[in-house]
Amino acid sequence: MQQSAPVRQQDVCIDPVVVFTLRAKARARLYATGEIDLHVAVDELQEAAEANGLVAAIGQDRIQLIMAVAFGAVRVAEKPAPLPDDQYEGLSSTFAEACRKADATWHPQHIRPARRERLRLLMGDDVSIERAWHELNERAPGTVPLATLHAAEYLAFQQDDLQRLKNWLAPRSPEEVAAIRKHLSK
Repeated sequence: MQQSAPVRQQDVCIDPVVVFTLRAKARARLYATGEIDLHVAVDELQEAAEANGLVAAIGQDRIQLIMAVAFGAVRVAEKPAPLPDDQYEGLSSTFAEACRKADATWHPQHIRPARRERLRLLMGDDVSIERAWHELNERAPGTVPLATLHAAEYLAFQQDDLQRLKNWLAPRSPEEVAAIRKHLSK
């Protein structure tokens, strides 16, 4: 019985144009189903083509042709009909009841007016879920992710290992270190 040799990475040669074409088709499907905004999809594809040297290799016209063919081949899903007065129609009765109770107890007064307006705009029909996720999860300059703050707390207080904390802080930017120290001092 003869065994096949393992495939090494240098043995596999994938045509970057084929990869880009498949990526364009995938993005077109996401756009067609309403999962991604057209501009976001095209911008991401263009950035990938530039970053991978494909624009230099085959030219901008060919890149645009590949994207046009991919997006021209899909049909855009129609927008769903607006919900009736009861926005929970179509959901299971127990889930709808839980939503109604949560809505009755929630008060938007604790949200700053500017943030409330931003959230309201992100809920618009013309905003894809991907765009909303990116906008909500982008960090403001000078802020540190909550997970990083928890890791610092763990090292400083639960492990009580200040040397390890210093080593962990070493590669971080001065702004991050200042924000972490401020958090730990509280």
